[in-house]
Parts: sequence; C-alpha cells; structure tokens
Amino acid sequence: PGTEVNMRLLLGGWLGGDELPLQMRSSIGGPGAVEGYDFRRATRDPVDVFTCGGIDTWPGRAALCDRVAMAQLEVRQEFELDWFRTDRGDTWWRPGFNTRGAWVLFADAGRGWRTNTGGAGIEYADGVPPLNTFRTTIGAGVDFGSIGFYFAKALSTGDEPMNVIVRLGRR
Repeated sequence: PGTEVNMRLLLGGWLGGDELPLQMRSSIGGPGAVEGYDFRRATRDPVDVFTCGGIDTWPGRAALCDRVAMAQLEVRQEFELDWFRTDRGDTWWRPGFNTRGAWVLFADAGRGWRTNTGGAGIEYADGVPPLNTFRTTIGAGVDFGSIGFYFAKALSTGDEPMNVIVRLGRR
C-alpha cells in the first residue's frame, strides 16, 4: 500500500504537409523532462538532440526539432515522519510540509530530431531514431508534498555532472 508506479509518454511534432514554421518547432529537455541534463542542452554531447542545433545557431535560442519523443518511469513509496507529530495535532506551524513523505526513483529518456535537414545524428527522415541515440537519466529523491529534493544523473553522457533539483510541488 502506498506504492505508485507512474509512466508518461510524450510524442509530438510534424507528421506531414508543409514544413513547420520556427514558432511551431519543438525541443526536449526542460524542467520535468530529461532531468539529468541542464535546460535544453547537453553541454558535453557533440550531437544536439534536445533542440536539433537551434539553441546555439539561431537568435533567441530557438528550437528546431520537427519531432520529439520522451518516456518517463517513476516509482514512489510513502513513508511517515513520526518526529513531526504532536499530541494536539497542530500543523499550522509547518504550512506545506506534510508528515507523510515519499521516496522517489525515476528514469527519463528523450530526444528530438529533424526529418529533412539537420546533419548527422539529428536527421532521421523515416520513423523514430534508434533507441541508443536517446539521452537517458536516472534519479532519486524525497517528496514532502509541497517541496521535493531530487538528484538526477545523465547515463548516456557520462561526463555530465549530477543535477540537484528542488521542486515546489510534486514531480
């Protein structure tokens, strides 16, 4: 009891017809996405699979991906903090901090790609790129209702430093 397994899948982008205008193109790798990497970038990765080459070459840090795919898996288990209980049941002094917490384990994988142009590693005209080209991360943390503390590490690019994430709200 109290254990949750959550799965998320995101697929988006251009299916056919005219090419997407710049304002409709997508990216991956923001907060709550592939959390082992910084916002929309893998600095130690030679192939930009998060914005498809747009973040460094276009003014305004535009995203250039025609398609994106992301999958997430999360396991959370509740635990109770007895040392926060009071005999009177007063909880007014700790707004947003519940006596019930949860430990969380998670894994993320995602990437974007171009369908017509983009160069090696970014362009895949037919179907979905090979799964070994997706950027993956694993992480763990504790969630206390209104605040959570998490650690995430990139697996597919080993040189990326570990990210420490503080979230106001549930992951």
